[in-house]
Amino acid sequence: CSSDLFKLLVNSPHMDDAVKLLMLKSLHDHAQFLFYFRTSGTNHVLIESRGLLTLANEFPEFQRAGRWREVAIRRLESEIQKQVYPDGGHVELSPDYHMQSLKHFVFPLRQKLGPQIHIASEYRDKVEAMRDFLFYTLKPDLRLPLLNDTNTKDISKNLLDEARTSQRGDLLFIATHGTEGISPSVRSRAFESSGFYVMRSDWTRFAQYLIFDAGPYGGWHGHEDKLSFELSAYGTPMVTDGGAYRYSGDESYRAYFVSSAAHNTLLIDGRGQSRRLLEYNSRPERADKAEQNESNLWFSNEEIDFVSGIYRDGYSNMTGSGSGDSEIDRSVTHRRDIVYIKNDYFVVADTLSGSGIHDVELLFHLPPESLPTIL
Repeated sequence: CSSDLFKLLVNSPHMDDAVKLLMLKSLHDHAQFLFYFRTSGTNHVLIESRGLLTLANEFPEFQRAGRWREVAIRRLESEIQKQVYPDGGHVELSPDYHMQSLKHFVFPLRQKLGPQIHIASEYRDKVEAMRDFLFYTLKPDLRLPLLNDTNTKDISKNLLDEARTSQRGDLLFIATHGTEGISPSVRSRAFESSGFYVMRSDWTRFAQYLIFDAGPYGGWHGHEDKLSFELSAYGTPMVTDGGAYRYSGDESYRAYFVSSAAHNTLLIDGRGQSRRLLEYNSRPERADKAEQNESNLWFSNEEIDFVSGIYRDGYSNMTGSGSGDSEIDRSVTHRRDIVYIKNDYFVVADTLSGSGIHDVELLFHLPPESLPTIL
């Protein structure tokens, strides 16, 4: 952060007053720019608002610092209503971007804002819902599920910090594999607005775990992966997802990792899902305007979990990079039902309905260590 850099250098013998004034003027101009202009994109405006709030708090001597602080807070309050579903899921439906967005929304709650700045209770409630979504969807190894644009990485320190900051015993229990905190009252969770469903045996590293994606498309960070899932058990990944891999200048790599072929779903006549082509899904929906996933079904008790989802938006061979045939074939509807007999096994059942004769390719991506040895 530029304000941190200024504080680091301000007492240096190599910094004369002219350089200090130049840096302060630059920081002031930057704050003024953030005050008057804002990005219309989702996570970008959160970064900008946090930056504006940081400059206001770090340099209260600036005449407009109070106004910067107020505007930054109001923007974050507005964006949390637009960007976060009632169940706490971020509208881009990427666990990675969800975690980053949560950090920005939590930021003002960690600041000394003064008695004149009031943060609405609705804002705090949404932050708690986002924490629920993050922690209750975690894989047993405390890594993010690789749904949509997400990469695997060790976030355990971030989780522990967030759990302690929240002062919630259930999150601390999850983040420490039960060595601290209070055991959550539930293990399996349905996040029905976001369309994410989690089936889980326990909170250990060796838990049986499945996460099912039957939600809307997440815009640019979304993948053609509706009805895909990840599965792990006994400390081992069983059915995996490629996630985002990495943003690459090679469009063919990006096109593959976004496509249905990279996920645990199916292809019809070699074609994948085509939500990316639909105009109304070219950008993430506003969470406060989104329709519910009414075709999904969820049931959970002490013995079984059950979820059902439907994909009916058609198939095409056009890629995210714009190559291929853009014609969408909507003649086939895919329904997937998953049953978890708790502490025992999962059953995945696929039903196709529609018209015509088609080649169907059912995809399950297995990690290399789980593949059978061919003698």
